[in-house]
Order: sequence, then structure tokens, then C-alpha cells
Amino acid sequence: MKNLLKLTTVLFAIALTLTACKKDEEETIDKTAPTINIITPANQEAHVSGDMLHLNVEFSDNDELHEIVAYLITTHMSMVDTVKTIHAHPDAATHTMMEHYTIGTVTHTDFSFQVVATDHSGNSSTASTGFHVMQ
Repeated sequence: MKNLLKLTTVLFAIALTLTACKKDEEETIDKTAPTINIITPANQEAHVSGDMLHLNVEFSDNDELHEIVAYLITTHMSMVDTVKTIHAHPDAATHTMMEHYTIGTVTHTDFSFQVVATDHSGNSSTASTGFHVMQ
């Protein structure tokens, strides 16, 4: 009977300790998605072949950015082509992307610039802008 009482007391003490630890270690869950601010190119901007396109984007997160992926996409006569892909793993609360692309198309072409940012909690945001290139 003494052994049963000792065992019950020990188990109760362990259960009490584990319960107390769980309350102290409660985590807050990050549900805030990163913010994306496309500075350039501006939406509906017009360009001509040979222009130097500036891809300038600011990112921020309440905790830490994990991955950024940007796509420069052309659409001409129902043909879609990704002409530039940019990857970054900033592991910081803020990040600025500054890339350049020389427009080499020789026909009227629609472009879109699409950006996806993901934080370490898996929250993600998407932003895009579109513009046109004339001959």
C-alpha cells in the first residue's frame, strides 16, 4: 500500500510539473502575412524595346521574411513566358529588391511582374503589376 501511495504521489507531482510547464511555454501563433510594396514598374506603365526596366520592391514582416520569389512574365498572342525569375531568402524583417532587366522584345507585348513573399510561419502575400511594351 505504501508503494502505491508513493507511486501515486510521484505521478501527481510529474503531472503537476508538466501542466505548469505548458502554461509557461505557450506560444503565440503568427498569422500576419508579409507586406509587399512594388515601387517600380508602375501599373500600366508604357515602355519600348531596349528600355532598362527597374524592378524595385520593398518587403516587410512583423517577424521575419523567409522567401521571396518574383516573376517577370510576358504575354503575346496567348503565349506566356517567364523571362526572369528572382529568388531571395532574406531571413530579416525587411528587405529591398532592386533588379534590372533590359527589354528585348521587338513586338507589342504585355508584361506582368508578380511577387510572392512568405514568412517563417508560412504566411504569404502576393502582389503584381502590369505594363505594356511597344515596338
